[in-house]
Amino acid sequence: MYHTIVDDDDTVNVCVLSRYTQAMIIGAVIYDHDFKDNDHCNGFKILTTQQASHLMINKRPRKKENTYVTFKQVCNIALVSKWWMEVVCQTTSKSLKITGPMKESRFSSSDNNNVDSLKWKVAYQQVNYFVNNNQQERYGMFDYSILPLFLPNLKTIYIKGVDASKEAIQDIVKVINLFPHIQVILHMTIYSQSNVTWPENINFDGLPLKPIISFTNRYIGPENGHFKRLIHLEPTYLNLRLDSHTIHHTIIQQIPQYTEPICPSCDRLVSWNQADQTQFYCTTCKQPFNISPIHVRRPALPTLPPLFRRLITTRHINIILDFIELAHLKYFFKDPFQIESIKTGIVTCLLERELVPGFQRKNTQTCTCDTGSPPSIVRDTIEDWDQLCINLTNTRTLKRLWLEDFHGSRVVNQTNNEQQQQQKKKQFERLASSFESIWKKNNSIGLVSLSKLPHIISPLFFSTLCHNQSITTLMLINGTLDQEYIPSFCQLLLTNQTIKSLDISGNHLAPSTKLNKALKQNKSIKVLNIADNKFNQDIFDSLLESDTIQYLVIDEQLSNQRFYQHHPYFNQSKSLIKCFILRVALNFIFNSSILLD
Repeated sequence: MYHTIVDDDDTVNVCVLSRYTQAMIIGAVIYDHDFKDNDHCNGFKILTTQQASHLMINKRPRKKENTYVTFKQVCNIALVSKWWMEVVCQTTSKSLKITGPMKESRFSSSDNNNVDSLKWKVAYQQVNYFVNNNQQERYGMFDYSILPLFLPNLKTIYIKGVDASKEAIQDIVKVINLFPHIQVILHMTIYSQSNVTWPENINFDGLPLKPIISFTNRYIGPENGHFKRLIHLEPTYLNLRLDSHTIHHTIIQQIPQYTEPICPSCDRLVSWNQADQTQFYCTTCKQPFNISPIHVRRPALPTLPPLFRRLITTRHINIILDFIELAHLKYFFKDPFQIESIKTGIVTCLLERELVPGFQRKNTQTCTCDTGSPPSIVRDTIEDWDQLCINLTNTRTLKRLWLEDFHGSRVVNQTNNEQQQQQKKKQFERLASSFESIWKKNNSIGLVSLSKLPHIISPLFFSTLCHNQSITTLMLINGTLDQEYIPSFCQLLLTNQTIKSLDISGNHLAPSTKLNKALKQNKSIKVLNIADNKFNQDIFDSLLESDTIQYLVIDEQLSNQRFYQHHPYFNQSKSLIKCFILRVALNFIFNSSILLD
């Protein structure tokens, strides 16, 4: 569109852009990047594992945050037109993001009243030897007492510390204590070989924190003092990866069974006095003492390592690429624990060995599965498995359960020997019968995710789920949903109308007429992940006929077929909101956004 402007000297034709085009320009100015830079493939958005997990758990993608725009930027945009300023004010965020040390120049008095959320990333800071120490921005230099004056309408605070220094941690504490009326979310992330020194005598004022601890360190064990002080923050969320092989090597093998000494004055647990090896020391009473046998008690959870005992207040536990012995895991689903979400590996191969006729049990068993890790020494028994299933049946706090076979999936037909196949089938049926019984009575668990665990489910598992009214997200991934289970799985899809989010990715399933028919008739599923299977165009025909899926996740190979990309489903479906691509298997961390409280 052109307008002609006539002045005293010349006639000038001026191009006036449409508002749609202007909005695109505004977006480019604000976000400073191409919207489809590197996160799209074949026209579909590529999901990260964190984004895919958010989608499956919450049944919708994570809402994109608007960018915070300073008052100076708004003024510059307003010089173009009043309408540009209105668009910016409507689309920008009231959240102020700061990375690194705070300084006064980060705050503009004109922006103060707009900010209601502060997001501060406190990261490890390397010394710049080319900058004068007096000029270099460092932690511990800012006068935090003036921060409430800069941000008078602050309502939420999210602080993420990544390998933070001692000075940075002290700054974090100052900020938290300046706003005692705000419940702060504190996410502390410690990576391998970091030299984090957690200050002693740290006190937080005001409302209780909601700490998130993400600890990835194979060099600092759970008995390290800095790690202990992190755990003493009583994290709401814990993401733990202590070793590149198994958590069991670090936590369990090096900690013997022992009794718990109790202070005779305050009845609290006490520690060994390092100064005097003949005494104990109570940190509450601040005094050493000699303990008598009457003040020694067996722990309430007799087989749990000290680390796990400190997680009584933790609500969400994620054991990354490791496993917890069943002998310990079973206690997590009864008092005094109040766990709402848990994601962990388990090992069941020794249970299968125990079910072999003539097996002689030992106190410990060695698993020699070909996993690329050293052999694991565990104490699990079939009784531990049964008790775990009983505790899961009776739990009223657990809402989300992720289990993965740490040693990979195993199916009956891995051997050609018919007798061995029958023996293996009996072993799997024994494990599956205990697991299936959970879903007859439990009504608190809303998400079930099983990875590489085809041997703990059976057709009876799907028959039981047909009548379950609590599970809304079902994830049978990475070989769990074997081809032989498809008939009973299809019956589940035809019967259950409670499941809203379904993930069957990574099972390498062949095209199935029965599955296509079941998807045609199912009207309850809104989110579906079918990545990393061998499906063909027929599945899109079925999805178009049912037309209830709002968010679909496929793999790159499926999207790469030009016919599939131009299938009528993608432009004729009235329910499909977005189709995504997932390239890698799900492996994510717990935080306050992925597990919406």
